[in-house]
Amino acid sequence: MRWVDVVAIPVGARNKQLGESFINFMLRPENGARHTNYSHYSNCNKKAWAFVSKELLRNPYIYINRKTMDKLEVFEILNPDVQKKYNECWAELLSK
Repeated sequence: MRWVDVVAIPVGARNKQLGESFINFMLRPENGARHTNYSHYSNCNKKAWAFVSKELLRNPYIYINRKTMDKLEVFEILNPDVQKKYNECWAELLSK
C-alpha cells in the first residue's frame, strides 16, 4: 500500500497566516530533516536529505526505490454505502 501525508490549511481556517508560517517552517531543510529523523517518515525535500540520518536514507522501508514504488497501490475512495459497511465491520471487529 502507498500513502501520502499532507499538511494543508483548511478552507475557512481562522489563522491562515499561522498555517502558512508553519508550512514554510517545515519546508526549511533542517526542520524537515529533524522531523524525518524523529518520526522516521521520509520527506520529499531533497535539500533536507543532507541533514537526514544516513541510516534512514539507506533504509528501503523509509526511502523506497522507484522499482518498488511502481508496484505499490493507493486505496481508492469508497462510495458512501461501501464505506458505511466497512465502518460497521471495523467497529464490530474492534468491539470483540
